[in-house]
Amino acid sequence: MRARSAADTEGMAWRVRVLSVRGRVLGAGVLLGTERVLTCAHVLAGETEVDVDLMGHEDRPRTRATLGEHEPAHPDHRGDVAVLRLREPQPAGHGARLRRSATPRGRAARVAGYPATMENGVVARVRVTVQTGVEWLQLDAVDALGARVRPGFSGAGVQDVETGDVLGIVVSHHTDPDLGLAWMASTDTVLRYLPEVEPHVVGESGFDRGFTDAPGDDERAEDFLAALRRLGAEPAVLVVFGHDVAVVRRAVTLSLSRSGTGGDAPAVDLAVDVAGRTADEVARRVVDRAGLAVAPTTTAARRLGAGAPALTAVLDGVDAAADPGDLLRAVVGPLVEAGSRVVLGFTDADAPAPAEVRALQGRAVALRAAALEAVVGPGDVAFALVRDLAATDPSRADRYLRTLRRSLPGVVRDPFADDLRYLDAVRMEVVELGLAEDPHLGGLHRRAHVALTERAVDHAAARASLRAFEAAVLARRKEGPR
Repeated sequence: MRARSAADTEGMAWRVRVLSVRGRVLGAGVLLGTERVLTCAHVLAGETEVDVDLMGHEDRPRTRATLGEHEPAHPDHRGDVAVLRLREPQPAGHGARLRRSATPRGRAARVAGYPATMENGVVARVRVTVQTGVEWLQLDAVDALGARVRPGFSGAGVQDVETGDVLGIVVSHHTDPDLGLAWMASTDTVLRYLPEVEPHVVGESGFDRGFTDAPGDDERAEDFLAALRRLGAEPAVLVVFGHDVAVVRRAVTLSLSRSGTGGDAPAVDLAVDVAGRTADEVARRVVDRAGLAVAPTTTAARRLGAGAPALTAVLDGVDAAADPGDLLRAVVGPLVEAGSRVVLGFTDADAPAPAEVRALQGRAVALRAAALEAVVGPGDVAFALVRDLAATDPSRADRYLRTLRRSLPGVVRDPFADDLRYLDAVRMEVVELGLAEDPHLGGLHRRAHVALTERAVDHAAARASLRAFEAAVLARRKEGPR
C-alpha cells in the first residue's frame, strides 16, 4: 500500500503517477474518465507499455497501460502529448475536467509531480503568464521558497485554482530550479492533436460555425490578419460593414485551419454571431471561452464587468443584437478596458457607426496612449492632445498617436520585451542541441533572465548578459554533437 501523500492535493483525485514496468518513476498524468490517462509523449521514453498509480487512492492497485493516440515532441516545441489506455478501468467520478480557455494567462494554478525521493508527490503553485512560441504557455512559480516544477512533473495537470478544472499539462521545465520557470500545453493544444479527449473537455470552442468554414477572398483575408497582427496586444475596436464582414469570417477560417496543422496560434480567440442575442448571452460565451467561474447569484454580464479577460474577439451582427447599446456597454466596454482587440461587424453597409462605438474606439486609443506615456514618462503635451482627440475624433487621435509612436524610437514599447522573447528563442536552441542540463549554459541563461526582469533594469548590463549567453550557445553549436 502507498502512504497517503502529504501534499495539498484536495480536489485532484485525477492525478496519476506514471512508472516504467520495472518501477522507475517516469512522470505524471491526468486520469480522464475511467480508462484513459493524458500525459506527455516524452514521459514514456519510447516505451509502449507503462504502469500507472492512481494517487491518493490507496485501495487501487497499480495498473498496466498501453500507449494510445499520441503526438511526439517536435523540434520546434510542438506536440509532445499522449493518451494511455488502462488495462483495468478505474472508479467513476475521479476523472478530470479539461477546460478550454482562450485566455488562461494570469490564472493561478497548481501542479502535482513526482520528483526523485518524493514518492507520494509534491504540489507546486504557479501562475500562467505568457505564450512562448506557437503552443507553449509559460508557468512562473508563485512561492519564493515553495516547490518548483522539475523532473517528475512532466504530464502533470495544471489545475485552475478558481474553477478546479485542468487547463492543460506540463510539458517542460527550466533546468535551474531557482528561476521557477516551466511550460504547459493548453487543453486547446491537446485537442488539436488528440481529439479523443473531447468527451472530457468542458467549455465551448468559441467559434460559431459561420466562422469555421467560411468561403471568400483569401488575399483580402490575409490583409485583415496582417492588420490584426500589427495591433499586437494593445486594445482596439475595429468596425466592418456589410460585405466586408465576409472577409473577416474568411480570415478566422484561415487562421483556425493553420492552427490545426501546427502553424501559428489562432489570431482570434472568439468569433460569435450576436444577431438576436442579449448582452448576457454574449457575455456567457465570453466568460465560458475565458474559463471564468460565474457565481450562481450573478449574471455573466456582471461577471464580465467585474473582471474581463484580454482577448481578440469578433462579434458579428451587432446592429441585429437584441439590444445593441446594451451589448456595447455590458460586453464590449469591459473587453476594451481589459485591453482586448474587438472586431464589430454590422449588417447594414450604409449605417454609420453608433456613437457608443466611436466612444469605445476613443477609449481604446486613450488606453494605448496611456500605456505609451507610462514608458515615456508624464508631462509631454502631445499625450494631452491625444486624450482630447480621443474623446471627439477617435480616428484622428489614432493617426496622431501612430505618428507620435514613430517619433519615439526605442521607447515605443517595453524595451525588454523583445529581448526576453529572444532569450526564450536561444533557450529553445539549447534544448534542441541536447544541452538542457549543461550547468554553464544554465548559469548564463539565469543571469540574463534575472538581468532582464529586475525591477530597475540596467539595459546595457542586461544586453551584455544576453549576448554572453547567445555567444556561448553559438560556440557549442559550432562544436557539434557531443
